[in-house]
Formats: sequence, C-alpha cells, structure tokens
Amino acid sequence: MKTLAHPQKSARTLRLCSFVLFCTYLLLAPLSSAESLAAHTHGVAHMTIAMADESIAVEIISPAANLVGFEHQAQSEREVSAVKKATKILHQPEKLLTFSGGECSLLDTELDISALKPNASDEHEHEHEHEHGEHHTDVVARQEYRCKKNALPSSAKATWLLHFPATERIELMWIKQATQGSATLTSENPKIDFK
Repeated sequence: MKTLAHPQKSARTLRLCSFVLFCTYLLLAPLSSAESLAAHTHGVAHMTIAMADESIAVEIISPAANLVGFEHQAQSEREVSAVKKATKILHQPEKLLTFSGGECSLLDTELDISALKPNASDEHEHEHEHEHGEHHTDVVARQEYRCKKNALPSSAKATWLLHFPATERIELMWIKQATQGSATLTSENPKIDFK
C-alpha cells in the first residue's frame, strides 16, 4: 500500500476521494435497496469510475476470495504466495482496467490487502465478522489518473476479469461530466462505453 507523505499530494487525494464518494452517492441514490449495496458476494466485484475535468478516479472493491481463494490472514506457504501474486497484479493498473480513446497517465495507486498478509492486525476496517463467526474480507484498489485537456477516454476494458477468474462479474457505476451509467461486466462482455 502506498503511503501519502507529501501534504499537497494528500490534499489532492483527499479532494479526489471526496469527489468519488460524492459521485458514488449520486449514482447509488436512485437504487431502492441499500442492503444490496453492502452485499459481500463471492464472485462479484464492485467498480466505480469518476471522471471530471482532466481527472479520473477508479475504485474496485472485491471479496478477497475472488483474488486469492480465501478471506483470512495467509498462513500456509501457498496462501502467502497467492497474496504476493495478487498484490503484484493489483499494483499494475493495466491488469485491472485499460482505457481507450483518451490521453491519460497514472498518478497514483493505492491498495488495501493488508488483512490477508501474515501478521496483519485482527482489527481491520474491511474485515467483518458475521453472526456465525464467518470472516469476510474485502480488497480495495484505487487509481488516480490525469488526462490531457479534453482527452478523457471514450471506453475502457475490465482486464481484472482476465487476472482474477474467480470474479464472475463486476458491477460498475461510472460518471463522466454530465453523463452517468452502470453496467454488469463479465469475461464475455468486459467493455465499458462512456456514452
């Protein structure tokens, strides 16, 4: 996970995160069931893409089982290896999402997979203990892009589905300037058109 130490960068990231949260609220407000938003469903990831001016913010939230096959702190050599492999992939944004039709550069990547790493603390913001003692852990990946003026992408492809095949679908919400939309992405239909 990348730590933001520079005050200007931290302020910019805070503003961008606030914008993403606001856009997410605007996209989710029309939905009738709040419970469906909080659902932790294996095989399903949630992606939000917010584009404004020359900035793009992407957030992907997925059950850890979609990435590594388990949702607890890695213990065996096989589990530790799976977490390392997933971490390496998640730090390569082109393996999560590729944009088309725009001129954009990656500014920052943040990743929270810490609850799966050996010696992770038992108290983790994305780990939830349910009534029957089950643990559900979500992995969160965020990316921030800067695009040339008037050069936001016209489409994107969810390459995440190629690298994490246990993800059956991605529930996507996006907003671009005055346009918004949603889609269900699958390995057969991974493309997003921002129209």
